[in-house]
Amino acid sequence: MKKIHLTNCLISMLLALTLSVSVMPDTAAADNGWTQKQETAHQIAELARSIDLPEDNPVIVEAKRLWQEDSTPDTEKNSPSYTEDDAVMIAKIIYAEAGGIPSDTEKACVAWVILNRVDAGYGDTIAEVATAPYQFAYRTSTPVRDDLLSLSRDVLGRWDREKRGGNDVGRVLPADYLWFTGDGLHNNFRRSYSGGRRWDYSLPSPYTT
Repeated sequence: MKKIHLTNCLISMLLALTLSVSVMPDTAAADNGWTQKQETAHQIAELARSIDLPEDNPVIVEAKRLWQEDSTPDTEKNSPSYTEDDAVMIAKIIYAEAGGIPSDTEKACVAWVILNRVDAGYGDTIAEVATAPYQFAYRTSTPVRDDLLSLSRDVLGRWDREKRGGNDVGRVLPADYLWFTGDGLHNNFRRSYSGGRRWDYSLPSPYTT
């Protein structure tokens, strides 16, 4: 009964911390450089461990998350997951891979393949994925068309919102489509390196009216 009571108390403390309600004195975080929120999260985790709750217990997991959340500077939290150089790089690839295709949806799918590969761990950055040997037709000398740069920024913005937990951001290609080939008129997007079903453009597109 005592363990259950303490666990319930810890859950209440976590709720208060999540709502930014102080549960510790203002001086608690002064010595170690942590914020008050971090110090509180640390104390909650330590109390949970003292009653033998495992590391994967939701109380400890949430305390760790709150500690980490407050360790990220506000500027970093609000910074997008991409740069203008990324947008330019993707615009150049769209030009080379799909510049003559009328459909903006189909052009956007090229950008999404690159971003899907980033999410799948094919590289740590957009630049690493985009410039990987024999993958995309990227050349530094490729011209940057205004319409393609605008489309590139739009896709990157949707990807960034999705990474921050957004739903229905206007993705036009599922996350597991990582490859495509062209037939001279269109690009065919696939889940596997060779063969497999082609993407049928069945997701609602923000680029059609």
